[in-house]
Amino acid sequence: MEEIPLFLKGIKGATTMEMVREAWYMALLSGPATQGVNIASNALVSLWTIPEHLAAGLIGKLHGGEKVYLQEALARSYGWTVGHKMGLHAAHKAWVTEEPSVGQKLEYTKRRAIPSKKFRKGKVKKKIAGIPIPFTGEVEIGGKQLRAPGRALIAGDEYFKALSFFQKAYELAAFDGIKAGKKGKALAEHVKNFVGNLPESAKEEARKAARVQTFTEQLGPAGQALMTLREKLPGSWVVIPFIQTPTNILKWSIKRTPLPLVSAAVNMGEVNAQLRAGGRERDIALGRMAFGSGVMALVAAYASEGLFTGQGPDDPRERSLLRAQGWQPYSIKIGDKYYSYAFYEPLGILFGLASDYAAIRKAYPKIATEKEWGDLTNMVVAAFTNNMTNKIYMRGVTEIIRAVDDPQRYGNKYVAGIAATVVPTGVAQMARLNDPVVREIRGVLDTFKARIPGLRKTLPVMLNPFGEEIASEGAFGPDIASRIYTSQIRDDPAIKELIRLDVGPGRLDRKIRGVKLNNDQYIEYVKMARQSAKRILDNFVNGDLWPVLPDYARRKLAKRIFDETSEVAREEMLTRHPELLGETIHKKIKEITE
Repeated sequence: MEEIPLFLKGIKGATTMEMVREAWYMALLSGPATQGVNIASNALVSLWTIPEHLAAGLIGKLHGGEKVYLQEALARSYGWTVGHKMGLHAAHKAWVTEEPSVGQKLEYTKRRAIPSKKFRKGKVKKKIAGIPIPFTGEVEIGGKQLRAPGRALIAGDEYFKALSFFQKAYELAAFDGIKAGKKGKALAEHVKNFVGNLPESAKEEARKAARVQTFTEQLGPAGQALMTLREKLPGSWVVIPFIQTPTNILKWSIKRTPLPLVSAAVNMGEVNAQLRAGGRERDIALGRMAFGSGVMALVAAYASEGLFTGQGPDDPRERSLLRAQGWQPYSIKIGDKYYSYAFYEPLGILFGLASDYAAIRKAYPKIATEKEWGDLTNMVVAAFTNNMTNKIYMRGVTEIIRAVDDPQRYGNKYVAGIAATVVPTGVAQMARLNDPVVREIRGVLDTFKARIPGLRKTLPVMLNPFGEEIASEGAFGPDIASRIYTSQIRDDPAIKELIRLDVGPGRLDRKIRGVKLNNDQYIEYVKMARQSAKRILDNFVNGDLWPVLPDYARRKLAKRIFDETSEVAREEMLTRHPELLGETIHKKIKEITE
């Protein structure tokens, strides 16, 4: 039986706060896209382990003694296929009972805190083909329905735990048979008998593999201490709702990079122990690093050709120009579209690190000075930190650090984000689905409105550098369940030139001659200025004069176009809105009088 963590012991009845906490966790997990990401990530990881074990088998061929054999990867593949049936049974059982088999991702002390009321007691449940038919027996109403997001998460994990269990079981069976000298039909028969009568030690290894591959493995003493501390500090679960899952994801990712070999800063005791143990354990550890590093090298090569993207530039102006052209961070370019991989961990971390590394190498092809080495080091650290912290499950930690470090800039935003989580994630996803336009959010109330269908449309629209409304282009697959966000590439010569020349429009002031514009007036002003600038710029770039101009003249001309169209737009706004002109005159008279 799995050991119960210390912070879960001694719990008897659910308090009001425990029921509130359970409801809040369910609200966080209520989005269909959240469930879709969990399922897709589990599926990708289970498939990833097959070629990874193949790499371990290739390493095993290089030495004698106990080793990993190539046939084990084939056995894992077979285990993956036969595990689906048991996975469905396990998922159904978890959905009904709300109980995971081994390990789970719901990190709160009192599960099933919200009570349910049972009706129609004593009725006999009817079954068809062994499956209970709903509403023919005992019915529970209340907490069980409210916990549907958590039940779905557990059920999804149970499905892939079964796949992982059988992958490991068939791998161990193949290893045992090959070690015993069996081949062909004899080996196949041995594998069948071994899996049908799994030794207890093999079962435990398979259970551990299931926990590791679904990121539900219990943390070590340091992690458990942190989780215990979270339970003792009132309200800290709001700031750090998840510890176990993100920690397991980060550990899984780092084991697939060369970092455990080259960096003493990454203390991976388990990896070091495997390497020291030699034989089969060393093959597995090296196979993970070899396959993971190989994939990262391939991604980096493609990223250098623009087929994978990383974080992108920090400069807001350059970033907004790239966005206007259809560019998207942490995405794969296929044809004329970008497809985001950012949310699908842990592979998203590996792809992101590789893509950011390619961008750094492109920026610093040759390192000559001490300053360049310092800049390169800063970029590497920033890329690693961004990939490890700028994830949905780590934002609580990242945002509170920002809020404490710079409360004037980030404090209100952090408080607003925490307060708005009372609106379930599923409701917020429906709001964005019904209104894909990107909206400006400036306060706590706006944060709530952005997550509520109908009210979201009352917020001002966000405009790109050319006065065009920014809108989400949907996702690959069903929008409601997918976070593979897409973006259409625009082949715009004017935008390309601005990016190449490193020049572009800045953000327009919200005031005209000292008078503040309201939201509608500001949007009208930006559209007028920037759309006219884009039209003039298009005429120049596509005309006969542009090719003969040197770059410095092109930069000067582009800046002049943006400046002059902004001034014309300001004058036009005063003409269209007499009240603005009146306020500017009144302000000027007041200044003269004073």
